[in-house]
Amino acid sequence: MQYKNKEVHICFSKHENEALRIDIVSEAFEQLETCTIATEAHNSYQDQKGLSEAENRQYRVRHLLNLIVGINLKKPEAIVFLQEQGIIEVDMAYCDKDLGVGYYYLTEDAIDQKADIVDEDAAYDDYYNQKVRDYFQHTKKSAYKAADEQRKLEGIKKDLQFIQFPLHLLQGSKKEQAVQKLLYFRKKVKIG
Repeated sequence: MQYKNKEVHICFSKHENEALRIDIVSEAFEQLETCTIATEAHNSYQDQKGLSEAENRQYRVRHLLNLIVGINLKKPEAIVFLQEQGIIEVDMAYCDKDLGVGYYYLTEDAIDQKADIVDEDAAYDDYYNQKVRDYFQHTKKSAYKAADEQRKLEGIKKDLQFIQFPLHLLQGSKKEQAVQKLLYFRKKVKIG
């Protein structure tokens, strides 16, 4: 899919405060833009005038479950892109004009993928992050062509290939860049 004339992926993760984060990343899994803001709307949500107590409670619950995201209204291209890709609903749920933030519901498909991508056990992320770090460690050691190091390196490559991670993304990257690429790769959203 194209965004600002570049082939991109959409990735889900969490901001530091646990709010849902949506990033647009390049084909090489390098961050181009963060679409959402780190809101704490479930804590600071102001009841919307004209809505019943039950309707306002529903907004708070959706924020708590990360089923609604805040997007800076100064990023209309990102909003339209996420709508076109079926990530957020076309209609804005509500707007905080003081902050310049529009709040949008996730679509049903995006909710399903969020559950698979973000809500999964973080132990898998830790496991594969360690595999990438091990790859760099054993690549240095395997330069000496020790047979044991080569076997370890091949085992790491197999583990990464098991999740279909493109190994060419490791080449030319520094260790922490490669770890970030792996995280984006594991957090990408499937469109269509």
